[in-house]
Amino acid sequence: MQRENLIEIIETNGRRFLECEEDWEAEILEWQTIVAIFAYALEKGFSPPDYDLRAILAAEDDEAPSVPEIGCEGALTDLIARISDTKHPSRVEVPKLKSLFNTMERAFGREPLN
Repeated sequence: MQRENLIEIIETNGRRFLECEEDWEAEILEWQTIVAIFAYALEKGFSPPDYDLRAILAAEDDEAPSVPEIGCEGALTDLIARISDTKHPSRVEVPKLKSLFNTMERAFGREPLN
């Protein structure tokens, strides 16, 4: 996938997110977008410390092999925090990935991450 295609997905999901009337619909769009960003990152060679990103993205549930105890959502949320928070004690510096998450935050009507 090309970066431009991913940004189009982020922006489309952001518009749909802002139009959602049900919280569960918004949560699904947000999760799909986060997974798309990490799938793109994996495709581009991103391999985070502490997690098997390929296994997390392929897992059908939190009981799948190689999924950390905190589960898929917990692991991806932790990675987002480590990528975006400049003061995180276990910071992972990936400026291009941080930029994509900031694009997502703006598309979803929120302030960019740290």
